[in-house]
Amino acid sequence: MGDKANQNRDLFREVYAKKLHEAIDRNPEEYFYGHDQVDKVVDKMILSLSTGNAHFHGASKSAAKKFGITTVKGIKDFLNGVEK
Repeated sequence: MGDKANQNRDLFREVYAKKLHEAIDRNPEEYFYGHDQVDKVVDKMILSLSTGNAHFHGASKSAAKKFGITTVKGIKDFLNGVEK
């Protein structure tokens, strides 16, 4: 993985974790894990999103919007460091 991909994943990880914490605070009944598992969930989702094998919705979609990303291909490319 290249430097750009690592940089993009780090940026996304920070925003996604924040959005997921906020979502758990708002609707704890919708999550089967708590705040203590967010980092693990985010890391797994980043791997899945980077291969196009994850559902792109909720906190991940909200985090992606912070980077102007609205599509599955867009988040996959971003996480893999693909330049536009």
